[in-house]
Amino acid sequence: MDICLVIVTENQWMPNKPNHLLVNEYNPGQGIMPHTDAPALFGPCILSLSLLSDCLMKFTSSETTHDGKSIDIVLRKSF
Repeated sequence: MDICLVIVTENQWMPNKPNHLLVNEYNPGQGIMPHTDAPALFGPCILSLSLLSDCLMKFTSSETTHDGKSIDIVLRKSF
């Protein structure tokens, strides 16, 4: 876990030291279901870090807007 904290702080990717760290491991082709991260639970700044391989994240409009807009972002491996 320390290496994640070092990468985040040395690159100044967050304004403050993170107060929460969640680590997930996914096999190729696996992922998580669409969801909304709650700022009240995780804070105003949420960061995703991919360590072992590139990964594709798809961001879509919230359920409240229903406008069908989405954007794909490739996270390049960070380590």
